[in-house]
Amino acid sequence: MRVTLAPAAEPCRHSRYAASYRRIALNVQTHASCRFAGPPVRGGDWAMTERLLLVETTGSDEVPARITRLLAQRRVRLASAYVTRRTDDDGWAVQLVVDVTGDDEVSLLVKRLNRLIDVVRVIAAGTAAVHQRRSVFVTLQPDPDDASAVDELVGLFGAEVLDVRPAGMTLHLAADPRHCEHFVAVLEPYTIVETVAGAVCAIRHRRPSARPAAPRLRAADAPVKHDRLNA
Repeated sequence: MRVTLAPAAEPCRHSRYAASYRRIALNVQTHASCRFAGPPVRGGDWAMTERLLLVETTGSDEVPARITRLLAQRRVRLASAYVTRRTDDDGWAVQLVVDVTGDDEVSLLVKRLNRLIDVVRVIAAGTAAVHQRRSVFVTLQPDPDDASAVDELVGLFGAEVLDVRPAGMTLHLAADPRHCEHFVAVLEPYTIVETVAGAVCAIRHRRPSARPAAPRLRAADAPVKHDRLNA
């Protein structure tokens, strides 16, 4: 079995397989071929994509544990999870961002989740069907000469400066998940000390409900105006 490696400038996207990826690269340097039992490889690239699942359940306290247990049994890589109580009926609103290989795996995961006790429904939401937001905190230690450049990036991304001290500065951004990733990426040259990213929170697009048309009055139902002069 021949293994085609990506260029060295393109690191493995998922840290879960980074060690295996480096081990394969070392083996290929010394041997013409090697055997690898890992995730499916299509066209030489990792065919993993992030998908958002919206799970609505009842108010049972065991629901979050059941969901995480199922993901562990299915060996589904969980990128983020947002769990909160709904205010209308005290049920759970669970939002999962998982790494999958395609639509078939998503459909199977949705079916498995729907079979769980107390799960009302599961929706596999596309990026165009929901509004997504993520909160990220970044602590930097930039050089004094780079302070103006950091301020410019803060204004460009619409972030905010939470704290400025001699030991460093802390920035915060609440935006689309991809926007947050780009924000952290452009700050890497300025000595990132710590990065804390929250779970992805999303809400579906709501179509405007069609209002019923007002009933039209017929001529026979129209009010009759009495003219006192003609009476």
